[in-house]
This record gives sequence, structure tokens and C-alpha cells, in this order.
Amino acid sequence: MLTTVTTFIGLLPIMMERSTDAQFLKPAVISLAFGVLFALFVTLFLVPALYCIGEDLKKALGGLKQFMRVKLQNYLGPRDIVGS
Repeated sequence: MLTTVTTFIGLLPIMMERSTDAQFLKPAVISLAFGVLFALFVTLFLVPALYCIGEDLKKALGGLKQFMRVKLQNYLGPRDIVGS
């Protein structure tokens, strides 16, 4: 996070530059600066959120699997069920 912030702050002078020599660098600098910020937010928010969603799905599917196993045992009787 610190590297991202320092990179963004380091690119600010080039983004604010008004000389004609710096005008051809501005699109690349703006893309780099906001790309770094976007990657920071993806890393801090999106990745943990997707991990939590995956864990919730795993729990839900585990509960569904257990529910179906019980229903199948009730239907078939006390026989061995493959995979249990």
C-alpha cells in the first residue's frame, strides 16, 4: 500500500506539468498512476470479498451435500451410501 501511494504521489508532478515537452508523457503517466490505484483497490477489497464469497459457497454446498445424504439415507434405509 505504501509503495502504491508513493508511486502515485511521485507521478503527480508530471500529471500537473503544463509544458509542451511533458504533454506527450501525460497519457502514459495518468494510465500508470490510476492503474496502480486501481490495482490497490482490487487487492484490498475485491480479492478478500471473492474469497469470502467462495468460503460461503463452500459452506452452502457442504450443507446441501449433507442434506442430500440424509434424505438419501432416509429414502434408501440404513444401507451404505457411496462416498459417505
